[in-house]
Amino acid sequence: RISDMVQIAVSDITIEKNTLMITVRRGKTMMTSQPYTLWMRREAPAAEAMINTWIRAKKSNRLFLLSEMNADEERAKLLSTIRDMITSTNDQLELRSIRRGGLQRMASLGFSLDRIITFSRHSDTPMLMRYLGWGSTLVIRQKEMIEMTDAMMQAQAMTTQITMNE
Repeated sequence: RISDMVQIAVSDITIEKNTLMITVRRGKTMMTSQPYTLWMRREAPAAEAMINTWIRAKKSNRLFLLSEMNADEERAKLLSTIRDMITSTNDQLELRSIRRGGLQRMASLGFSLDRIITFSRHSDTPMLMRYLGWGSTLVIRQKEMIEMTDAMMQAQAMTTQITMNE
């Protein structure tokens, strides 16, 4: 969630030799769950951008990566700026579009629904399914359903063939 990411503190970032670790401690999911950790390979472009932002925040003695104190007004201004950047690309997009796109990409790569929901931190499967176009992007379900319908059709054809031979 972008609204959670704008609340990352400098102390929430751990930079290791091969990885970047981000501990999410503030945001919407914290109302119902505990903090969680995200990892990236350090050489990933997103990790490098995060590290550069972390370095700038430390040099400025900020507590948070993108704001001074994580105040409501600061977050509102940040989210407004991000929203403007997103809609300047396509006015049909919104703040949730990035999250939705990432989750749909996971689904199209064949990740299971269980793995996606663990990563997305959705509270339930129906809510996640809305993000996944009601499952239209869930490749693993597509493969399973085609396999099942193929087996059923094949069984029906065999039954029909046996009946015709009798």
